[in-house]
Amino acid sequence: MSFETLVSLVIFAAVTSVTPGPNNAMVLASGVHFGFRRTIPHMAGIALGYGVMLAIIGAGVGTAMSVSPLVEVAMRLASGAWMVWVAWSLARSTDAGRDAARIRPMTFLEGALFQWVNPKGWVLAISSMSLFTKSGDLVTDIAIVVAVYVVTCLPSSSIWTAFGVSLRRFLEVPWRLRAFNISMAILLLASTLPLIFEPV
Repeated sequence: MSFETLVSLVIFAAVTSVTPGPNNAMVLASGVHFGFRRTIPHMAGIALGYGVMLAIIGAGVGTAMSVSPLVEVAMRLASGAWMVWVAWSLARSTDAGRDAARIRPMTFLEGALFQWVNPKGWVLAISSMSLFTKSGDLVTDIAIVVAVYVVTCLPSSSIWTAFGVSLRRFLEVPWRLRAFNISMAILLLASTLPLIFEPV
């Protein structure tokens, strides 16, 4: 990979990692409900889980999906069902302190596995591998793409989590927290459902 391509990859990864999407909406909500420290395993799971998914897609899963529409449809349906369930659970959350005692934040493994039903993650992973890997040195290019995304995911997730933590005092008022949770649920659905229902 040339230096110019690497710079383009870093910019692409940074911008796509920090913009709103399912992962960032979820760590923002986790920051509000559970604080920064308890969200760290979730953030680590996102970064490493997405890295693993990138590597597997680079090895050929993305090509297999494009060849088999049935596989793509199945993935979209699974993603849609999971996103609706997550959004519904988030919208029903009421009190940050009560929720922290009654439920728990996502674990490392859950954060990692979530990447496989994240439509934005799939689109970006396939795009990244198409744009920034070449057949001449494929293994090295895949490793670089994975490393760049793992490194950029962590600060991006941290920014959104910290923003959530900063909102905790403001959201101590029940109706504000309720409005926040519903807004995050809508954002979660709005950022993913259009991707799920695109024509195959």
